This record gives sequence, C-alpha cells and structure tokens, in this order.
Amino acid sequence: MLLLINNSTDGNTLSFIVQIRHALRELNIPYIETHKFDESIIRMKHKIKGIILSGSPMILLDDVLSKFSFDIYYMLNIDVPVLGICFGCQLLTLLNGGHLVDRGELFCQTTPVDVDKHAMLFKGLDNKHLKFCFNDLPVAPAKSSVVKEIAWTNIGGKRCAIAFEFEKNKIFGILGHPELHKHSWIIYENFARFCRTIH
Repeated sequence: MLLLINNSTDGNTLSFIVQIRHALRELNIPYIETHKFDESIIRMKHKIKGIILSGSPMILLDDVLSKFSFDIYYMLNIDVPVLGICFGCQLLTLLNGGHLVDRGELFCQTTPVDVDKHAMLFKGLDNKHLKFCFNDLPVAPAKSSVVKEIAWTNIGGKRCAIAFEFEKNKIFGILGHPELHKHSWIIYENFARFCRTIH
C-alpha cells in the first residue's frame, strides 16, 4: 500500500490530486490518503511500502514551508521510498540542498523529455512526453553526491533537469505530472513495483 500525501489547497485543481487517485485506482495500486498529521497512519506504517507527495499550487517560501511539514513528518517516520510530484519534487530538492528558480510565469504544457536509460522510474515509457505546470524550476546542488539528475526537457531554449534521484537511491522527484497522460502512468506503476521489491 502507498501513502498519498495530498498537498492540494481548497478548490485548486493544479495539484491534480483527482487525476493521481484515478491513475492509482486504474492501475490497481492500493493507497491511503492524508493531508494532515495523523497518528493512526504512523501506527500502520508497517503496511505502507511507499509515499507519493502530490503537487500543490503553493510556492515554497519559508513561511509556506511550515504548512507542509506533515510531508517531512511522514518521510521521517516511515522509512520507505518516496516519489515527489511537481511541488513534491520542489520540496525534495530544497530538503536535499538544492534551490528553486522563479521563472516569473506559469509553464503549463506537454513537452518531450530525455530520460536516463538506467532510471527505474522511466522503464517502459515509450512515449517520452510529460505534462508540466509550474512556476519554480528545481535546481540540484552543484556537484552533489546525494542528488542525481535522471530526466531533462527544453524550457525556454535551455536544457533543464526535471527529474531527480535523491539520497539512498529510493527518493525520487519529477517536476512533471505523470497522472495527466495515460501513457505516463507507467511511472507510478514502476514506483509501486520498486516499493514492493525492496520490502
């Protein structure tokens, strides 16, 4: 079972939480969902094999980060693989010493991506296009030993990293939204399979 952490805010659709739920159900991937601190989840942590951090329309400023401390709480208390989607990827980048670059405008489109052929997340992804919808571009720390870029796309004429493998080789972040195209649901399937194999 996966733990889906819902980072959406009331009435906002840019988290695409409905589409994540739909993809997981269609793929027959069991999950539970939370958007707050819940001790009952910690008590059942032996059943949780992985964590998905959803997107959010919020921008990760210092005063906003505290509102999403439950993401960090669950990651610290449930030692399982993590997949951060968009906002979740940005959060993981900050937690691993990277930073965010404010583009000054919303980038919301489907673009082709180049992927590391050895990256487990993209195995079997034949149509290498992902939907993106973000303001801030995550940038990994220079010469980091704990962050590896695993996918890239062209944004404004520049090649930019859009997916990362973080410390321990079991924490991943994707700036795109695999839930928005059926062909990219395989990313969730690969993550769920990976979670099952390491437990």
